Amino acid sequence: RWIWMIALALCMLTWLGDVFILHEFPLSNDEFLPRFQAHIFISGRIKADLNPLWKDFAKALTPIFVIFDPAQNTWTSSYLPAYAALRTIFLAFGLESFTNPVLAAISILILAGVSEKIWPHDRSASLVAVVLLVSSAQFLITSMTSYTMPAHLCFNLAWLYFYLRNDRLGILVAPWIGFFALGLHNPFVHALFVVPFLLTILWQ
Repeated sequence: RWIWMIALALCMLTWLGDVFILHEFPLSNDEFLPRFQAHIFISGRIKADLNPLWKDFAKALTPIFVIFDPAQNTWTSSYLPAYAALRTIFLAFGLESFTNPVLAAISILILAGVSEKIWPHDRSASLVAVVLLVSSAQFLITSMTSYTMPAHLCFNLAWLYFYLRNDRLGILVAPWIGFFALGLHNPFVHALFVVPFLLTILWQ
């Protein structure tokens, strides 16, 4: 019960931080691009069409990490699309600013499950792990932003949970979680996380 209450409180706290402290403003291109891509997706397109009137200035106007195609006069994000697709789901309901707060709350719940798998006989382990994560300034601040890292944390923890199950469901689900995690925005974040576990499997 306490862990569910902490997760809900964290979700609301980080959402309020985004709205009232950051004013829902993307402070860097790493925050801007997922929003940019989500708005393209919500319009039913893969690329953004540039107004022909601006074609002569397209190179100067193109933001960093955005790919300009002069042949089609379009812009495309250089990031992989899975995180933007997640934001698109929230955007469709007018709740885009809840994306990272919800992912942070889910991370808390999954972390509790992971802790139970690692320390099954210690009832306080889950609460200790959750409190340590919630008290992390890095975790709190990034959960208020549009950065992809809260999504990476959530997917990595989910992958770890199913890996630790060590049963048929875990074997079936973990690769699919990994597939989407590799496509969040950059494959290396998840790949570097799972490499030690995959090497352990090979060693065994």
